[in-house]
Amino acid sequence: MKILIISDTHDNMENLELLMNKYLNRKPDYIIHLGDIDSPFMIPILGKLNIEGLLIKGNNDGDTDYLGVKCFENNIKFVCPPYHLELEGKKFLLTHKPLDEKKFVKKGIDYYLFGHTHISVIERGENDILRINPGTLGGHLTGKCTYAILDTELNSAKIYNL
Repeated sequence: MKILIISDTHDNMENLELLMNKYLNRKPDYIIHLGDIDSPFMIPILGKLNIEGLLIKGNNDGDTDYLGVKCFENNIKFVCPPYHLELEGKKFLLTHKPLDEKKFVKKGIDYYLFGHTHISVIERGENDILRINPGTLGGHLTGKCTYAILDTELNSAKIYNL
C-alpha cells in the first residue's frame, strides 16, 4: 500500500493543487493529512484524487464542524488526535503535534505520523517504529514544500520536495 502523507498546508491552495495534479495518473492507495489544512475550502482540492483518507485536526484548523462536513463529502474522514488507524494489518498512531512518545507510542505500533513542526523527519524509533513527519506542504518557516510517501509493503518512506 502506498500512502501520501502531507501536513501543514496552511491554506496554500496552489501547492495542494500542484500535488494533487501530480498524483492524478498514479494515485496512491490512501491519503493522510496530519493537520493545519486551515480552511474548509481546501478539502475539495484534497479530495480531488477521489481516494479514501484522513484529515487529523490541527491547532490552526478553524471551522471544524464545516471541515467535517466537507471531508465527508470528499471521501476523507475528519478525526481528532491522537488517532489510531489500522490499514492492511499495519497499525498507525496519527497526531498533529508531536506526542510524548514514551506515554503514547506503545509496542505494536508500526508507524507514528505527526506534523506541526514543519520539519521533515523519517527515522526508526524505539520498538522499530517508523516515525514520519512530512514537513510542510505550505512552505512556511522552512521555505521548503515537502510531503512523504509511505510504502507499507517495503516498510519504508521517502520525503519529496514539491
